[in-house]
Amino acid sequence: MDDEELVDAEDNEWFREVQAKTTPAESLKMLRTTFGCTQQALAERAGITKQQVSAMERGKLPIGRKMAHRLADALGTSYRNLFW
Repeated sequence: MDDEELVDAEDNEWFREVQAKTTPAESLKMLRTTFGCTQQALAERAGITKQQVSAMERGKLPIGRKMAHRLADALGTSYRNLFW
């Protein structure tokens, strides 16, 4: 459609609002499901237990910097995607 203009998502106010409200736990679950990965598969790739992945996704276990790197590497993405 020639009359439509592409807009960078990060320049969108709605996106910035959602980004500010999204927790690392929510980001982890969203990334994991987006990449079609189960909790068990992510746990195996990251060298942790499925229970740990579950606890992190529920916000019961904090996601530190080192763990963020492990999880992101296991998902094939940047650790920054967990913290927006």
